[in-house]
Amino acid sequence: MSGKLVLAVLAVCLTMSIARPKGLKKERQDIVFKSKNHGFEDIGQGECPNGWKDGSSVGLGCVFADLNDPDVDEPDAAAVCRGFGEGSRLIEIYDQDQLKFLQNMLGLVENAYLQDLNGDNYWWIALNDVAAEGEFKWPVGGAANYTYWDESYGEPFPDQNHEANCVEMQSAEWYSLLWMTYYCDDTENIFPVCQMPLPGISNGQ
Repeated sequence: MSGKLVLAVLAVCLTMSIARPKGLKKERQDIVFKSKNHGFEDIGQGECPNGWKDGSSVGLGCVFADLNDPDVDEPDAAAVCRGFGEGSRLIEIYDQDQLKFLQNMLGLVENAYLQDLNGDNYWWIALNDVAAEGEFKWPVGGAANYTYWDESYGEPFPDQNHEANCVEMQSAEWYSLLWMTYYCDDTENIFPVCQMPLPGISNGQ
């Protein structure tokens, strides 16, 4: 009987060690002071709606850092993006050029509006493994052939319990938008990044 009890306790401890702690985002100890001058370059609006940026040069269409809807969970972030118009959605990132565009764009946004968070801000993207653990997919683009995981921090985080199924980008200025898995119901210092087709283009790119 005592042997079974010991095994049960070990099983509980193992599960707790594998499950992603809810407070993980606050436990990062590697934040260091960084210069605010990273050479970010201004991005034009082009033919995009007011407040949106023209990401057509890298195949992103129009892109919007939605600071008007802070602290929303991933399902609500996706719904917010869809609400901006036909073809609008939570952003999907398919290659390094698109990521670099976002690093520059969101770095400018953080410098202008989010400096008081000192890097403790995050951005929702559409990538997730909700359907099957470890199989990260974009809702429109399918399987993720390009990723930008924070590998030095153990990403994608082992998730035996299949609970941390959505993906956030960390601060552009402090962490270069490195990706981390987290709970889809997270609402702490996080904002949606939306994309929509350029006017007259119907394919969401």
